Amino acid sequence: MQKTTHFMLLLGSILVIVAVVGACASKSYIDVNYRLPVASDDLKGKRVFLECRDVRSDKTIFGPNAQSEFKHFTGLFALSVDQGKKPFVAGAFDLTSLFKEAFKRKFENSGLDVVTQQEKTIPVLEIVIKEFRLDLVDRKWVAAIRYDARLLKGDLLLVTKTISGDAERVKVIGQGDAEKVLGEIFTEIVNQLDLGKLLEQTTKS
Repeated sequence: MQKTTHFMLLLGSILVIVAVVGACASKSYIDVNYRLPVASDDLKGKRVFLECRDVRSDKTIFGPNAQSEFKHFTGLFALSVDQGKKPFVAGAFDLTSLFKEAFKRKFENSGLDVVTQQEKTIPVLEIVIKEFRLDLVDRKWVAAIRYDARLLKGDLLLVTKTISGDAERVKVIGQGDAEKVLGEIFTEIVNQLDLGKLLEQTTKS
């Protein structure tokens, strides 16, 4: 009986060590979980051509303290889309493609037709990434994202909307909490864009 108890304790200790080592291992990608808003037909019958640009002067994503935690990062994000049920993996994307894929799914979830060919009669929605930063400050993961949403018709800029947000989460172990806080603020700033209002502004101007 004592031998069995000793063995179980030893096995439990080994499993804990393996779990800790696994959690601390640096991955080559970052998991981003994006939660879609409630489906609607608010944008049904409307069309846009979607573009995304990264104009950050400093292309580094990580602050100095976070860099060592993601030393094997290759620049790819594994995007999971949560539709209120079990999230599914949409694919692996670089930063610009990550934004484009998330916005495309958000708009299509509202009935919008996101066209693949640009036409003169169809407005262009340009997402301009200004900031995408993750750092570790006083054992807290701190994420900040900022972008401009620009609506154009041909070469004419119709309206611009700047959206930004930041969030933090205490680091417990590994990179999991960093990915959670990044997914939370990414969801918030993507869903914060009200394309319907932007389109309304263009008709009033």
